[in-house]
Amino acid sequence: MRKDEDALPLFPYGGFGAILVEGHMSKEGDAFFADHILAYKPETVVRTVNFLLRQCDFLADRVVCRDGRRKLEVWLDSNIVPGFEWDLTWNHWKQWLSTRLAVEATFVTSGKHRLHKGEWALQKWQVALPSRLGVQMPASLATDTRSALEIHSLLGQHSDLVRHVRKQCEKVPVEHTQVQDWFEQVGASSLLKPHYVTWRPDYETFYFDQLRKRSRTWFLFRNEYLFVWGRVLVAEIPEPGHATYVFARPDNLDAFLDRYAKLTRNDIRRNLDNVSSALGFAGRVVRGKRKKRWLASVLKLAGEKAEYLEAFD
Repeated sequence: MRKDEDALPLFPYGGFGAILVEGHMSKEGDAFFADHILAYKPETVVRTVNFLLRQCDFLADRVVCRDGRRKLEVWLDSNIVPGFEWDLTWNHWKQWLSTRLAVEATFVTSGKHRLHKGEWALQKWQVALPSRLGVQMPASLATDTRSALEIHSLLGQHSDLVRHVRKQCEKVPVEHTQVQDWFEQVGASSLLKPHYVTWRPDYETFYFDQLRKRSRTWFLFRNEYLFVWGRVLVAEIPEPGHATYVFARPDNLDAFLDRYAKLTRNDIRRNLDNVSSALGFAGRVVRGKRKKRWLASVLKLAGEKAEYLEAFD
């Protein structure tokens, strides 16, 4: 610590807490010199939190659940969740899991260094004490696990068709009904859904489901999904860090899709060659922490009413 003033104190969990020491005052009375550490108590808080199982890392001896937004970390081992067995292969297909774990724990304030703009910055995190940890395992976990593994296997079995669809989606928007027809032609299981072809591990189903259920039809395009509503067309990348783009519903959908396929989101934001006006760009909704407020903002921009419970968490 004397060599590096930014180094973490060598106390449990980085040294955030209260310390009791024994020592003596200087002759001048303006300094205290510690001789012995008598006690140390870290900062703690008891809380119940939920983690999506697909966002956890499956290691050989434990499952590590982290939430970068809330800065929470929990470690689970077989002693804490008896009967729950996993292995390293779960990391390859965990994005298809929908189970949430409810964790009640005593969290200790800790410190983690993160590289930010070329410099290491200290961030405060809360780490769960393994000795004071309780987990509620949903009864549907076994079914969810079997379903997720089957989806992963189906994508592998039909990998040639999946590659073909992805290649098409890179060029032009492809309607979901067309993808479904291709699946039926090869006799694929009904568990295999069109949007699985371009789905990515960090995508969140809430955004996709809310837009799809209000759609008359929808398309797959690159890493986006385009939803045609009654009055608007919504372009969505259901991933944290991306905004939702809303356009007036075009009179000629084919012409809109053809032009949209030649542009980027940056072109639309900058209104390059007046493309925003030509496409009927109505605005973008930036996602915050509250998902239902995002939904209320999209519905407002689309000119549709939001139910009271949909507008507020």
